[in-house]
Amino acid sequence: MSKKPLPLPPLPPKSIGPYTIIRSLGRGGMGEVFLAQDPVCERGVALKRIRPELQGPEGSPLLQKRFLREARVASALNHPSIVPIFAIETTPPNIYYTMPYVEGDTLKQILRNAKEPTAAPIPVLARVFLQVCEAVAYTHSKRILHRDLKPENIIVGKFGEVMILDWGIADFIDELKGEEEDFPAPQDEELTRPGKVTGTLAYMAPERLSDNTPSVQIDIYALGVILYQILTLQLPFQRKTIAAFRKQVHLETFVDPIEMAPYRDIPHHLSAICHMCLDPSPQKRYQNVDALIADLKNYIEGRPEWALAAELRTDEPSDWRLQENILPAKNLAITRDLSVTEWAALMVSKASFANNLRIEAKVRIGAQSQGLGFLFSIPEAHFEEGYCLWIGSPKSPSCQLFRNNVQVMEAKKLYLQPKTWHQIRIEKIDESLKFYLDGSLKITSVSHLPLAGTHVG
Repeated sequence: MSKKPLPLPPLPPKSIGPYTIIRSLGRGGMGEVFLAQDPVCERGVALKRIRPELQGPEGSPLLQKRFLREARVASALNHPSIVPIFAIETTPPNIYYTMPYVEGDTLKQILRNAKEPTAAPIPVLARVFLQVCEAVAYTHSKRILHRDLKPENIIVGKFGEVMILDWGIADFIDELKGEEEDFPAPQDEELTRPGKVTGTLAYMAPERLSDNTPSVQIDIYALGVILYQILTLQLPFQRKTIAAFRKQVHLETFVDPIEMAPYRDIPHHLSAICHMCLDPSPQKRYQNVDALIADLKNYIEGRPEWALAAELRTDEPSDWRLQENILPAKNLAITRDLSVTEWAALMVSKASFANNLRIEAKVRIGAQSQGLGFLFSIPEAHFEEGYCLWIGSPKSPSCQLFRNNVQVMEAKKLYLQPKTWHQIRIEKIDESLKFYLDGSLKITSVSHLPLAGTHVG
C-alpha cells in the first residue's frame, strides 16, 4: 500500500499586518516563517506566525499562548548566538513576531552537503557545535530549556555567526510542570510535535516518555544527537512514530560513531563526548553543559587524549610508598577541619606522574567521616607541599583547594554524601586545574607557578 503524499503548503500571503511578505522561509510544528519587509525601518526581517489552521476561532488558546511564550522566552535572553525579538503582535487573526533575518545555511543543510568531498570537515563543524553548546549553557544559566535542539534550528551565517532558532517549546525550568494538552500533530515526522510529548523524536531523550520533570539532561541528549550527526552524517537511532519509540526504546543500541562511519576519520575524543551525551541514563550523562564544553575545548585546543598510566588500589600495599594512620597537626592542609584528637589515613603513591594528570576515582565516605582529600603534584618526601583538594561531609560542608598548604579556593556547601558512591575527576593540564563531581564541573583554578612534585595521594 503506497504512502499518501503530504499536502503542499499553501502559498504565502502578500502581506501580514504592515509587513510585505517576500517569500516563505520554512514551516514548523506550530508556526511558519517568512522573509518580510519592515516598512518603517526599510529592512528585511524574519516574521513568524502561527500556522493559519492552528489559530482563529477554532484554534487552541493554549497553543496561541505557547506560541507567544516563545517570544517571551527569547526576549529574556541576550546572547550573540540567540536571535533577538523586534516586535510582537498578539491580536488575532495575525498573531506573529519579528526578528532579524540571518542569511546563511542551517546546520541541516551543511550536514547534507558534507557528503561532498569539499564540504566542511569535522574540526570546522566542531567549532560550530562549540558555539551552540556555549549558547545552550547560557540559556541554562537563565533557567531556560530549549527542548527542541536540532540541526534545522541552527543557522550558520555568511560571516561565521552561529544562531539558535525556534524557541517554540522552550520554557523556564521553574514554570514547567509537565507537558500540556494535545494539539494537532504534524504529518511530517521531522517537525516538532506540539502534543503531550513535545519535541522531535530523533532528538528526544528516552526519559521524556515517562518523566516530564524538566531537566537540562534533555537538552544535553539533543546536543549529543547533533554531534553524532556531525561525526557520522547519520542519526544514532531511527524513530518513526511516538508509539514505535515507546515500544523500542529499551531495544535501542548505540553504535560508536567510529564504527558507524569509519571513512569519516572521527576523533576518539569526540566519540567519547557522544557516548556521555547519549547515555540512556540521565545520571550518567554530563550533568551540565559546562562540563561538555570543557571536554570539547580540550579537543579543539589540541590537548592530548588521556591514556591510563596506573590503577592505584587502596587495598594493595604494593601501590603505596607510604600508607599509615597519622595524628596530624591543624596546620596541615589535609586536616584543616579535623580535630587534633582524630586520626587520618594517609597514602602516598610509589609511582610518579609527571606533566599533565587526570585522576578518576569512585569514592564513598562513612557516616562519621569528616571528608576526603586528594593529593597530587606532591614531592616524594613532603606530602604537605603540592596540591590538596579536600571534599568535606555534611559535618563540614565545604570543598577546599590548597597549594603548598595555602588555601587558594573554596566552594562552600559542596560536600560528599555519606554512604553514597560519588564519581571524582581531577584534571591538571599544565597549571590549569579542574575538579568534577559526579560529572559536573565544580572548581576551576589556574596558577602561573609550576610545581616539581610528581606523586599522588
